[in-house]
Amino acid sequence: GYETVLTDPANGGGVFLAHRLGLPVVFNVRWTVHGEAHFAIAPSPLSYVPLPPSEMTDGMTFLERVKNMIFYNVRMHLYRRVVGPHYSALSKRYFGPDVDYFSLFQAADLWLMRVDFVFEFPRPTMPNVVYMGGFQCK
Repeated sequence: GYETVLTDPANGGGVFLAHRLGLPVVFNVRWTVHGEAHFAIAPSPLSYVPLPPSEMTDGMTFLERVKNMIFYNVRMHLYRRVVGPHYSALSKRYFGPDVDYFSLFQAADLWLMRVDFVFEFPRPTMPNVVYMGGFQCK
């Protein structure tokens, strides 16, 4: 049998499969259905960490910080109104009303982040995050 589900969370199917099989989940991740992966698992200070693809730096002006907050709120609104209801319906249909997709998603056992932490903005992270930037380079 299988011991682990290795999946890319840009699609939520791996999370559901792992839950159904009772297996640990390992994410090979850069983007998720929620957007940039860091924002889904640990709070990132929006006054300092710009959302991709805003092309802003960590030295944002006040208006750029407002713009960054608006981007974040639009992204969260789109997830809650467009994407989230579909995943919630699937989790309720196949796993019951007490199972929440976002909780399953956040409970992943290991996050293999496809970014190089040297190029990332300093931010809080979780102990189960491993940065493996450049793993596809020669």
